[in-house]
Amino acid sequence: MLIEYLIILTFTFSTASGSGLHGPCEGNEQCGTLDTYCKNGICVCKDDFVVFYDHCVQLATPHIQCMHKSNCIAILGQKGFCKSHKCVCKSFHHFYNNQCIKSKGLDEQCDNDHQCYCGQDCNDKIECAKGICACKYGFKVYRRRCIPDGNVTNVISSLPSLPSSICNLKPDSTSRLLPMIFFIIKFWHL
Repeated sequence: MLIEYLIILTFTFSTASGSGLHGPCEGNEQCGTLDTYCKNGICVCKDDFVVFYDHCVQLATPHIQCMHKSNCIAILGQKGFCKSHKCVCKSFHHFYNNQCIKSKGLDEQCDNDHQCYCGQDCNDKIECAKGICACKYGFKVYRRRCIPDGNVTNVISSLPSLPSSICNLKPDSTSRLLPMIFFIIKFWHL
């Protein structure tokens, strides 16, 4: 019984995290490290990111040339540093409003939307909701990222089409039908 549990736990962990940086892949969704994509069968850092140990760190944009860490700190704040003569944000930080700020992942405490980060391509899909970083409405968590929630799209597309006569009503007669239209949509959603 214990062996079965360990096998299931290991399998769940490996599918949830995906391939690491420089790991094998067949598509972008298999790359588990933030800000990576699949290129020629290997997970690599996206444009405007560079390798730093086992993950990708974000370059300042536009790119800022540097010779020493102090050049970057003066521009990006205390969380900037110099890597390969370009200013980047330290690990677990991202570039926002010309500064490197601490990234807050899904389910972490936050004060503002800009603190929440689940990858560069996820910025418009995550928010700080009630003090916790979460996927915005219409998105769901998948491998520490927010992806479109097909169920939301399916609910909207499955709503019954209203007769064209309702759409052509004059404003004064529509006001009497709004509660009925709301009821139809609400009833259909249940």
